[in-house]
Amino acid sequence: MNWGDSWGSGAAFVFAREARRRDGARASRYGQDRLPSPGANQMTHDLSYLLRRIEDAPFRTHPFRHLWIDDFFEPQDFDAIVSSSQIDLGEARNDADLIDRLHDRGYEAIRFPGSSKDVQSYLNRRADRASQKNLNKDTTEDFGMTFRLRSGQPGSIVESILALLSSDGFWSTLAQKFDIDIDAVTREAGVQKYLDGYEISPHPDIRRKALTFMTNINPSPDSERLEFHTSYLTFTRAREYVKDRWEADPTIERCWVPWDWCEVEAQQRRNNSFVAFSPSHNTLHAVKASYDHLATQRTQIYGNLWRETDSLPYPTWQDFDDWAKRGSDPNEPIRPA
Repeated sequence: MNWGDSWGSGAAFVFAREARRRDGARASRYGQDRLPSPGANQMTHDLSYLLRRIEDAPFRTHPFRHLWIDDFFEPQDFDAIVSSSQIDLGEARNDADLIDRLHDRGYEAIRFPGSSKDVQSYLNRRADRASQKNLNKDTTEDFGMTFRLRSGQPGSIVESILALLSSDGFWSTLAQKFDIDIDAVTREAGVQKYLDGYEISPHPDIRRKALTFMTNINPSPDSERLEFHTSYLTFTRAREYVKDRWEADPTIERCWVPWDWCEVEAQQRRNNSFVAFSPSHNTLHAVKASYDHLATQRTQIYGNLWRETDSLPYPTWQDFDDWAKRGSDPNEPIRPA
């Protein structure tokens, strides 16, 4: 079964965490008041059918509740996306040339889980792993870089995608589908590329994330065979106590856990596939990218809805492991050591 990742940067690259207008107006179901007009926001390609696909898609329940839509974009639109010069960068000569190409096409490195924003640290790690320590969490073996597109080329379908991502209609459709109060969340999204080494170990996402979505727009025709796709997982029977405690105790944050605590149930290898879910105690997902990023790059349309909540204590996987060794007393608070 082919079956998408973690909180995104709040940086102002595409449109960065924009609060929904509170004017009280309610748009018509698919009217132009729900989507940016061509003149104002460069919506030169009509992508309103994507809203209908989200509204009409049934929920799947394994391994957790989510939306999964194959062939999200119409074939002609998807072909235009993956052949765009901002998506297909051509083959780079080396890492430095790749990063130059990313910058030239309008991308910037962002702070993102599984990644470093420091180009030199990343290049050092690529040249000699022994000379540069892993800057990622201790549940991972490596780190990558994540780049977000600042803007689309005028008149391109990529520009229209970014305009859609900044529209009230798109976010209202997702929020209604998942029963989220759109006035209680902020939003952020963009087109992103993830370089080799990018890794996020299994985790369900933190509690303030209300929704996450991702669409594969990989330019390589061989992308489904490459090793950079999102895995969806469940805990092994011996580690299910972690999920159960997350569900029972909303006063603690949810953490990353080791890969061997989980079992992969599915992967989102299918290109032009859309996945969305509302993070909960069981929404485990992970990525480990190991591929030749000079030839092509893992590329997604990615976004989140965020609640404004206070920070919570963050017990680590070691804290859970220690708690289990002490007998897993449900009345014993689990707090960071």
